[in-house]
Amino acid sequence: MFDSDLCLSRNLSVPSGENVKLLYDVIHCSTPVMEPAVKFSVSNCLVCETADTARYLAYEMDSTVKYNAVSLDGTYYHKGGIVSSGKASLQQKAKRWLGQEILEAQNRKTKLREKLQELQKRCRMAPNARETSDEICSLETRVKYAKEDRNRVSEKVIELQSQLERLNAQSADVDSLIADLEQKMLDHSNERQTIQNEMNLLEDAVFADFCDKIGVANIREYEGIGLRSYKEKAEKRIELSSHKQNIMTQLQYEHEKRTARNGMLKKEQELKELEGKLESEKCNVQESEEDKANYKQKFEDLKLKLESTKETFLSAEKEVTKAKDDVKTLAEDIKEGSSQLSSMRLKSENLKYERHTLLLQCKVQGLNIPMTQGTMADIHESSFNESFSSSQGMEQDEKRIIIDYARLSESYKEASDVKKVVRQLGLNIEDTMFKIRSANPNMKVVDEFDAIQSALKNICSEAESAVKILRHDGHRFKQIRDDRTHKFMECFNFLETEVDNVYKKLYEAQNGEAILTLENAEEPYLAGVRYSVQVPGKKCVAMDCLSGGEAAMASLAFMFALNRYRKAPIIILDEPDGSLDQRNVMRFAKFLKQNNHSQIIVITHRYRSAYAVVADDVTGVVKETENGLTVSKMNIVDLAEYQMPDEEM
Repeated sequence: MFDSDLCLSRNLSVPSGENVKLLYDVIHCSTPVMEPAVKFSVSNCLVCETADTARYLAYEMDSTVKYNAVSLDGTYYHKGGIVSSGKASLQQKAKRWLGQEILEAQNRKTKLREKLQELQKRCRMAPNARETSDEICSLETRVKYAKEDRNRVSEKVIELQSQLERLNAQSADVDSLIADLEQKMLDHSNERQTIQNEMNLLEDAVFADFCDKIGVANIREYEGIGLRSYKEKAEKRIELSSHKQNIMTQLQYEHEKRTARNGMLKKEQELKELEGKLESEKCNVQESEEDKANYKQKFEDLKLKLESTKETFLSAEKEVTKAKDDVKTLAEDIKEGSSQLSSMRLKSENLKYERHTLLLQCKVQGLNIPMTQGTMADIHESSFNESFSSSQGMEQDEKRIIIDYARLSESYKEASDVKKVVRQLGLNIEDTMFKIRSANPNMKVVDEFDAIQSALKNICSEAESAVKILRHDGHRFKQIRDDRTHKFMECFNFLETEVDNVYKKLYEAQNGEAILTLENAEEPYLAGVRYSVQVPGKKCVAMDCLSGGEAAMASLAFMFALNRYRKAPIIILDEPDGSLDQRNVMRFAKFLKQNNHSQIIVITHRYRSAYAVVADDVTGVVKETENGLTVSKMNIVDLAEYQMPDEEM
């Protein structure tokens, strides 16, 4: 029981001018029953306006009269010497932390000021740096292409040198063989000529009488002129036979008549000798014909060898063609490897996204994952309504996250074992939940637990649905991003090559160059494309550093390159020659003549324009006065019949 008769001392010995009251007097008790308890609790404790007054009343007054005092800042001063901290200690702590924050803010201010100075310095250097960067970029591109050309030319030179050496060796063998064959043919020709001369002499000797009789110089002339018809030869033969028979009859008669038997025998002997010589000469002629046939056979053999040599040379050319086809196949294999690499990169991106989704799901469900580097706070939710640069930030943040797998046992590190463990843990959780339900719990706690569990299930289901939506949207976003990147790079790769070709054709010079470079190679469609050109005879500069005419020519080259990628049925050009001199106008007109794949309409104010040389028709708008009024009139002239050949332009 509380002492309700506790007397409160209201005659306080306090310094004058200080606002001091009994704590009981400032407490308003709404329940009268509680007043004795309150009076007993606070007793003669005083409430002071300042901490100094409370400290004075508790410690510095007369030792016979001391009070327990409480200052308005919450500090309690017990007359026995105990002090309970109030607002002062909190202010000291806050002041200490505030001082530390001020120091950190000052350090950040110093760093930001240094960074600002550095950025200002960079801003001052930005124009030159950008120009230098453009030049460096163009030089790097040129060096890259030059290296590729050099490597390609070197490989081709090495290949051609090896082919040339092989062909030179074969050519040397063929040349030596041909020289031997030619020498043999020359020798055989000389021998044949010699034999032919000997045969001619023999024929002249044998057929001398015959040639004299028929009135020709030699038998060859007789063979060259040709014999008479077969009937004439037969009649001549019969006539000669009858003449011979008459001669023989006459000789026989004369022989019998003169009885000059011995002389007649001598004549017959001489005739037999002449016939023997004739037979021997015929044998010699037959041998000469056989030699001639042999020489012809050797000549045919040499021709066959020459044909085989030609076939060897053709087979070598086929091998060269096959090697070129192999190189082309290798290039196609490289291209296929590049496409496989792109697909592998896409799979890697999908796996990274699944990893991020799982980490985000763990963060939403409050699951703490052990990490050797980084924390769960480093996992951020990326918005797919923003640009893809947020996904890059997500990947950069998660590069700092390294999950600690060292705590897992070896049995959990295999994918199949992990699935088994997950199933077993699910069964254990269900078993534990069944045991909890079957026990005799505190119903209030059970109700609260059920409510919390229901809310947790709702939150988890919402989180899972959100994760599914996020995963679906992420997959869809990746498809759109990849399709967008593919289409952009397809157009850019075409323009990168075509704009250089068009620029060179436009200037009619191979030392000119047009270069397209990406400002953001990772996400090209989020940034710009830098266009730099090298005018023939000048250095490579960006578009904003060109003169008006040079910039116009570069713009026309880019426009026609873009038109080649997606051809337009009609092109209307409004004063494209406004900044061009007459020479460049002629170049542009010639380019239009050579590339008339689309209908092109050019509007110009030059009445002596070079377009009239290449145009199919000219439409002129002039002013005329009719009935005192100025009106516009159109004149159309068909120039198709006045076209000049390309070589005369």
